[in-house]
Amino acid sequence: MRSPQTKKRVKSVLLFTLSLLFTFSLLFAHRPAAAQISIGGSGGSGGSTQAVVNWVHLDGYQIFQLAAPQAAIGSRINRVEKNLKQIRDDYLQAESNTILFTSEPKGSDNLPAISINSQYLLTVTQADATMQGTLCWVLKTLEIAAR
Repeated sequence: MRSPQTKKRVKSVLLFTLSLLFTFSLLFAHRPAAAQISIGGSGGSGGSTQAVVNWVHLDGYQIFQLAAPQAAIGSRINRVEKNLKQIRDDYLQAESNTILFTSEPKGSDNLPAISINSQYLLTVTQADATMQGTLCWVLKTLEIAAR
């Protein structure tokens, strides 16, 4: 039989993971058909750049997908997984079970930066939006409308 403290921790982890899945399913409602996509790039010919898609994992579960050029996907996934684990650990240590998702423009492109409980998770890039069939300006419009 599990102790009450173990049950509370399992419940908290499940709540946290389900909240993340729900939030990202709203942002990325469309799944890509292929593991590679073309994104607008600054290549020498002004053409597009190939990006690859990979999963962000938490506790062995696939949480959501990100896209980036082949050379950058591994480091991007690692950074986001590290951020997500830190957010999870801080959430489990907190006295409150509240989860607050925020999104605000970041950088010169004003891409949406997602934070959870005031901790930075990731910035939704044009490659992510293209992968999901959504333009970043649509995400920004939705963000403004939600305020």
